[in-house]
Amino acid sequence: MLEEELADKIHSGSLRTLRITTHLLKSAVDIGMSLYEIGLLVFSSGTGKSKSVLEKAADEAYAAGLVREQRIESQLDLTALE
Repeated sequence: MLEEELADKIHSGSLRTLRITTHLLKSAVDIGMSLYEIGLLVFSSGTGKSKSVLEKAADEAYAAGLVREQRIESQLDLTALE
């Protein structure tokens, strides 16, 4: 719904971040995490050189998505050759 209403006003990456963080917040509350514990997941410690748990998870998910996309593309290319 938000994507349809805000597609021309907000970058798709920002909407994706909103979806991810909303899901994280809901899930964390469901399992009884405190605001402090949730904050530890979201914010990095130190001078910006180390990534937060959320940033690391997002990087891993992005990398996995790229691998999956490449695998699908290669399967489609093989199918086209047959």
